[in-house]
Amino acid sequence: MFLLPSLISWLTGFLLLEFLLRKSPARIIFSLRLVLAFGLGLGISSYLTFLSFPLFDKLNGPFVIGTHGLTLIALIGLNFSLIKNIPQRLRAFKITAQNILELVFWGALIFLLGQYAKFYPDGGWDAWSVWNLKARFLYLGGHDWVRIFDPTLWRSSPHYPLFLPLLNVWGWIFTKDPTTLAPLWHSILITLLTLGALFYGLKNFVSSRAAWLGTLLLLSPPIFPIFGISQYSDIILGYYLLMIFIVLLLTKEANEKNLLLLGGLFTGFLTFIKPEGAIISLMLIFLSASHWMNQVDPKSLKTYWLRLGTGYLLGILPTVIFTRWYAPANITFINGLTSTTSPADGERLKIIFQFLANELLSGHWHGLWVVLLLGVFLGYKQANPGKNLIIPIFLLGYMLVICSYYWFNTYFEIRWWLNQTLSRLLISLLPTVIWWVFYRMETSVRSS
Repeated sequence: MFLLPSLISWLTGFLLLEFLLRKSPARIIFSLRLVLAFGLGLGISSYLTFLSFPLFDKLNGPFVIGTHGLTLIALIGLNFSLIKNIPQRLRAFKITAQNILELVFWGALIFLLGQYAKFYPDGGWDAWSVWNLKARFLYLGGHDWVRIFDPTLWRSSPHYPLFLPLLNVWGWIFTKDPTTLAPLWHSILITLLTLGALFYGLKNFVSSRAAWLGTLLLLSPPIFPIFGISQYSDIILGYYLLMIFIVLLLTKEANEKNLLLLGGLFTGFLTFIKPEGAIISLMLIFLSASHWMNQVDPKSLKTYWLRLGTGYLLGILPTVIFTRWYAPANITFINGLTSTTSPADGERLKIIFQFLANELLSGHWHGLWVVLLLGVFLGYKQANPGKNLIIPIFLLGYMLVICSYYWFNTYFEIRWWLNQTLSRLLISLLPTVIWWVFYRMETSVRSS
């Protein structure tokens, strides 16, 4: 029963994706479509679950299930011709040795991640206090669910958005009990989807060889699977970030405007996952603007912006509602630029950059970041001016923004704060960095 919500989410996302791409010339392998569909469906399920709270001031399970059912009925109607052709598409499907190898690989990963997850039934140290505690308030609290925003729960970051807690609530509606099973399953699922986005993203654009090497590289330090099944939101952030860049590249290669609607939705989803997601989304919108200004025919620019903007506005709607009517102010903030008691001084800035360098060289990454940063640098040097530079420019800009925030928010002792959060921040960037390095390596070899 605990798998049924995920199946409904995937089917919802798949039908919507197929409708958007029904006339698309984009070359998207079926496995990548499955990964894209899952991300789309999970976002829709989290948002439909959230809708219950503004409308009923509590969780209304029948309403959430009913809205999912109505959405599915509508999408089935829109995709009637697709559904009629399912038998024909199944007959055209061929089982190859590559397919079998991939199935064995994913099956082994599910087993291994499941074994890992048994050691973290309640998640990591603040996965419980930040995310799972919120989920239980939402599920069990009735009309008192808003107590989740009580300032006395400041350690739970009451101002954080609710994408992951709502996803777990969606799972509990079917199990009728807030056990550890739904959060644990979602941590495994999101980890698999992140690996799937990397694998099939590289396979779609580059080659199977790059897909295998990149995915195995991501799995090489144990820190990634451990963080993946620790039930933090950082892995979800990393998944959607990578999917956005994949969608943008698909849009560029196929000139498919409907994909921009999907990219806008994914970018909007980021804002409801973590506060950092709002920063990332604004950066991506700005970078996309710069990119399309240079790459798109001025006559088509209005259409591109209409699709991207529509998707983004739909994606950020729950964040706007949450921020405007529910979220409390961030009480774990002191502006060190104006504070006389806790100023943002040069020593704090020095500690931040020293800690960042030490973290990138730390043994628990097994030298991975050294190799990847070298790859990013070489990829940047080999790229044509003005092309394929969104990812390295984003990475540099994002790290500068994050380091600036570490510096001028002087609420926390900086060494403790960096020790607790920096690794998770890097985990969210890791899949995108690996994808870009392998993409640039392969395309550089081909062009030479």
